[in-house]
Parts: sequence; structure tokens; C-alpha cells
Amino acid sequence: MLDLETLLGTPWLLYLSVILVSLCVGSFLNVVILRLPKMMHQDWRCQCEEFLEVPEKQRKQEERITHRAIRLLRQSLRFSRL
Repeated sequence: MLDLETLLGTPWLLYLSVILVSLCVGSFLNVVILRLPKMMHQDWRCQCEEFLEVPEKQRKQEERITHRAIRLLRQSLRFSRL
């Protein structure tokens, strides 16, 4: 195992260690901040639809409308960046 003196005495090793730790922390934050709420929202929505006994046909129609709205929003954001 590397000790602190070796790490501080070799700058490239210190930089490499900091970069690797930063990548791990960034990956974790990506999951927690961006992906986890979306997965939880989808799970809650499915549970609510089951509890409310929403017909399967209506669920599929709402999914198509939602996906279409998201696609249009993404396209408009791309055009606004140009």
C-alpha cells in the first residue's frame, strides 16, 4: 500500500490518485443525482397505475405521449443551442 510520503513525493502519482478518486465520486453522484430520481419516479408511477387500476391501453397511450413530448423538448433544446 502506498503511504502519504510516497504519494506526496511523486506528483504524477498524486495527480493520478486524485483523478481516479474524482472519477469514482463523479460516477456515484451521477447515479444519485440524475438517474436515481428518474428510476424512483418510474417505479412510483407504475405502482400508482397498478393501485388505481389504470387500463393497459391507457398506460401505453400515455407513455407514447410522454415519449413524444420528451423527444420534441430535446429537439427544441438542440435548436436553441445553435
